[in-house]
Amino acid sequence: MFRFTIRDSLWLIVVLAMIVAVWFERSARESNRRAVTHRASDQELEAISARYKAAKGEFDWHVTRWHSPGAERAFEYRWSLDDTCGAIERFAHATELENDPESKAKDLASALSFAQYLASYLMGKKDEYADVKTSPPFYRIQFTCADIEVRLRRAEQDLTAARQRGKDVMFRPTIRDLLWLIVAVVVGAALFGTRSQRDNGRWTATRRASDEELEAIRVRYEAAKGEFDYHATRMYGTGPGWSADQICEVIERFAEAAEARNDLEARVKDLASALNYAQREASATLDKYETDVEPADAVYRYQYTRADIEARLRRAERDFAEAQATR
Repeated sequence: MFRFTIRDSLWLIVVLAMIVAVWFERSARESNRRAVTHRASDQELEAISARYKAAKGEFDWHVTRWHSPGAERAFEYRWSLDDTCGAIERFAHATELENDPESKAKDLASALSFAQYLASYLMGKKDEYADVKTSPPFYRIQFTCADIEVRLRRAEQDLTAARQRGKDVMFRPTIRDLLWLIVAVVVGAALFGTRSQRDNGRWTATRRASDEELEAIRVRYEAAKGEFDYHATRMYGTGPGWSADQICEVIERFAEAAEARNDLEARVKDLASALNYAQREASATLDKYETDVEPADAVYRYQYTRADIEARLRRAERDFAEAQATR
């Protein structure tokens, strides 16, 4: 029979005192960090919401277009199917960032249903196009169907887990559990010390690979920045015409490359430049849409990119503020 002695009580007091001390230290740091980053977090959530609305609007526009009379003519153009698949994938990505698991699963189910409709529609053209199953549009829509289904199954698992957590009985720790906690803390500390020694010895061996990775990140950044600067500084009406998708992908590539930089201040500056250009293009496209020059999907595409870049910028501002607060 297990007997809890005075010695056990003393060890328990020591462990609890250590936990309380660490908790108070972390609480103080977290309070300072929250005070500095609260505004950035609110703006990031607002940008995420705006990105979802833009993606949803673009998705609904494509659904309406493909179910409207004359939609069969859209198949004649490869870009039309590419645009639609891109809109479905952007909607799925924006949906995955929502906090409500039930709404997330519902939206992804709608996206999968529409993707499957397009795949079925394309297969209906096999009498007119003998090579449907080996054509690029077929592979494109098959990829989208599989991608959205993977996202949906993951969301369904999360939803099931969330519902199960609500049914679980509250866990009640016992003295034996606390003793196991002490053992876990001791073992964890020992493993941490051992791993730190291994990492110190491994740093020299992996230094060359890390340098190569940093060099690749630098080259990728310079390429993305060069492409971005070309578009951001070119005069309107000069050079070849560029679609909304092409411009948005340029901005998104530059933002992704900027996020990989270690310099937080430079990251914020680059993302602010990307956001400024995205806002400018979104505003100009909206004006053209109101005069029937640009289609609605171009407006949604720019709005999505603008919101996506703003979410990245707010996250970078939060990281920079946290770094400043901990100095």
